[in-house]
Amino acid sequence: MLGTHMNGKVYDDLLSRFWTQGFTNSDAPAFGSNVWSWDVTNQQWTTLANQETGELATGTGFLTYMYTDDDNNGTDDGFPKTLSAPGSFTSLNNYDAIVNTGVQYIFNDLDDTDFYLAANPYSKAIDWDAGSGWTKTNLSETIYIWSDSASTWLTWNGVTGSKPNDGVLDGGQAFFVQASGGTGTLYTQETVQTDNNSFYLKSKSDQPFVSIRLDADAENLSSSAFITFTEQGLTTRDPLDGLALNPFSEDFLQLGFEEVTSNDVLSIQSLPLISGQRFTLPLSLTGRNVSDNATFTLSEMQNVQADWSFYLLDVESGKQIEISPNSPVDLTVDTFKQPVNSFASGNMVTNLKGKGITSRYHLIIETGTVSSENPTDDTPKNFELNQNYPNPFNPSTVIGYAIPEQTSVSITVYDMLGRVVATLINNKTHEAGEYEVQFDAAGLSSGAYIYQLTAGNMVLTKKLMLIK
Repeated sequence: MLGTHMNGKVYDDLLSRFWTQGFTNSDAPAFGSNVWSWDVTNQQWTTLANQETGELATGTGFLTYMYTDDDNNGTDDGFPKTLSAPGSFTSLNNYDAIVNTGVQYIFNDLDDTDFYLAANPYSKAIDWDAGSGWTKTNLSETIYIWSDSASTWLTWNGVTGSKPNDGVLDGGQAFFVQASGGTGTLYTQETVQTDNNSFYLKSKSDQPFVSIRLDADAENLSSSAFITFTEQGLTTRDPLDGLALNPFSEDFLQLGFEEVTSNDVLSIQSLPLISGQRFTLPLSLTGRNVSDNATFTLSEMQNVQADWSFYLLDVESGKQIEISPNSPVDLTVDTFKQPVNSFASGNMVTNLKGKGITSRYHLIIETGTVSSENPTDDTPKNFELNQNYPNPFNPSTVIGYAIPEQTSVSITVYDMLGRVVATLINNKTHEAGEYEVQFDAAGLSSGAYIYQLTAGNMVLTKKLMLIK
């Protein structure tokens, strides 16, 4: 994905030396296109219409695939390739292109949740995390860059991500951003330019955070997902979350976190930094033209305390194991049979597992324990029925409960008329301890339901909300 800092130029100024196809004044108009722009109104890719009249707008990106043979004469011209256009640098610092004086307009009026293919409007690298020089309104903090060589999206949210050099964007680099919480706008000034090659946190460095990287590898494909714990994080969607975007490659591996309420998959999961909490994250592991199994690893951790614990729950078998950093485990990949073509579908975000399919694996993170001057054992002292997580949900949620002594347990779900709609546990003997059970409501209608724990003579009840 490329962008431009040359306002007033046309695509032909950049691409005339290379083989193009699929549009007017290209080398082969009848062939499939190799240049696309992003249609903001319809939120989909569209092929270039005319190479000689299509204008390059400063701060707007486009996508092109380059062939090794520049002129289709049978000779391999090789890589890398340099795209350049005639023009002069007129600004004071000799780094900016023709239009770069004062405030640089990129875009405004981006509808809530819509994507925009923005671009570094300067020929010099810029810093997405710069403490000044940006005006960002109603935008997610996450940026997305497609890496064709790795067949994956590179992400960065100001705290963590897979993008090399963190939030530094090279001259002319295009990147996706998404409006979040209202109408999105983005402006930049020359002060966001940088000579540095690597940054970390920058203006956010004074904020406490925890960062965890997860890796999945299968054959020659890999995918990464990230978890951040910050004071601004939420268990619901927040600006530090990052979506797992549809791949452009037909062969891919995608690791993420399934957001049950929206059916989206997140590549970056932002959570609140609270000690003594238990977070259950449904994992999504999907691939195409890849082996049935992948190795899953907690590969990098920053600022994780020694008393944090990590578990992997296999919902299908009911087995839960404790996992440690840099100790890989084998997971089954949900293989996606049909081709994925982001250009044809026009969709940037799709849960490749399909609507209503629940995650087989859950990552459970316990963020330490609440400190006590007189610590005791971990046996629960009371019967407890926790609020389901997530709530509201669609179509699956997790219910936690605690049993202080050996007893028989039942968990039943009722509609608001008192009719039984699901029996999750039926008179099963439990030892003292903490437990979780998954409730799949794919066959139920939206609305409020009651779930009830019966343990010995104790009956506890809570309400949950299903939204489809």
